[in-house]
Amino acid sequence: MQLTGLLPIRPKLIYSINDKLSWTNEIFASAGSYRLSASDENSRFIRINNWYGMSSLEYKLSGIHKISLGIGYDFINSLKLYEDNTATNWSVFTFDLRQKSEPIQEIRSRGLRFNIGYSFGL
Repeated sequence: MQLTGLLPIRPKLIYSINDKLSWTNEIFASAGSYRLSASDENSRFIRINNWYGMSSLEYKLSGIHKISLGIGYDFINSLKLYEDNTATNWSVFTFDLRQKSEPIQEIRSRGLRFNIGYSFGL
C-alpha cells in the first residue's frame, strides 16, 4: 500500500495486487477564478469548484506500457458568475472563508466520471 499525491487536496491510495495489477483510489479538489473580458463582459469573473472521487485499476502490459480503467463520482461541480467586485474572497483549498459577494448566476452538477488511460515510462 502506498499513499501519494498532492496532500491534502489530491491524495492517492495505491494497493499493489501483484507485479502487474494495482488498484488506486483518489480524491481530487480544485478551484479556479478567471477574469472575463473588460470590454465585452464588464470585467465579470467566474469561479469553478470541483470535487470528485475516482477508483481505478492499472495493468502493466509489458516493460514500460500501462493501461488503466476507472470510475468515479463528481461530488461538487459548480460554476459561479460574479460581477466585477473589488472585495476579495479568500479561500482555503475550495472553501470560501468569507462570502462577501453573491453570484449573479450559478450552475451546479453531480454525476459519474469514467476514465480510460494509457501511459508509458521512459
